[in-house]
Order: sequence, then C-alpha cells, then structure tokens
Amino acid sequence: MTLSVENMPPPRFATDAEDLLGLLATYPADLVGVCFDTGHAHLAGTVVQVAGALAPRAFIMHIHDNHAVEKDEHNIPGQGTIPWPEVVSALRTNGFRGRNVMEVLKRNSEGDTIDTVRNTLDSMRNAILQTGLSDLNGRCDHNE
Repeated sequence: MTLSVENMPPPRFATDAEDLLGLLATYPADLVGVCFDTGHAHLAGTVVQVAGALAPRAFIMHIHDNHAVEKDEHNIPGQGTIPWPEVVSALRTNGFRGRNVMEVLKRNSEGDTIDTVRNTLDSMRNAILQTGLSDLNGRCDHNE
C-alpha cells in the first residue's frame, strides 16, 4: 500500500511544492508520495512549476481544468486556462510515471450538473487527445 498526499489549493498548507516535498522528505519515496492535482496548482498560479517539481514523487494525478479564478471548477481539460502542453512537458521531462484520474464535472452556466455519461466520456476522451495528456504513460512502480 502507498500513501499519496495531495497538493492543496491556496491558502492551505501544501500549496507550494516545496512545502509538500519538505513534509514528505523523511518518508520512503516508494511508500509515501504525491497526488498532483492540476486544478489546485493552477489556482495557485504555478501549475507548470508544480507539475515539474512533484513529477518524480507523484504516484497519481488528478486531471481537471479551471480558469484560476476563485474556485476549482473541475472542468474537462481544455475548458479552462491550464497550459496543457507545458504541463505535459514538465511532467514528462521530470519523470512522472504515476496513474491519471480525470476529476471533472460537467455543468451548465447555473452550476447544475448536466450531460449524459456518454457525452461526458466522449468529451474527456477528446480532451485527452487534444491536450497532449495522451502522451503520459502512467505506471505506479517507482522501484525500477
């Protein structure tokens, strides 16, 4: 069993990659790692930098998009302002080998959850291809 500690949105502790990695420094890297949340890092204004810093220790990534304003919208990638090609490049360059979880909600302008499961899944598949996230090959074995 492994434990993944998630980077948090501001103003909470562990918004900064350095704080989170400092917290985990005394624990074995193969047992205690990071859950990199793209939306939380984007709210902090540091999504590319956090992606690169956390990539080597990330067991898992929560993938979703937002506009980096006030709340975590949990949009499908590409429906916010995250620079996905730069995030994917930072992850690949710094050795991300974790699993990926899409953490999205499809909502209308009033904030109500809408859409069918099939339409949402189709939108997520298209987003994965269009943003470059399809280039990430997740693996959890950090002992290789």
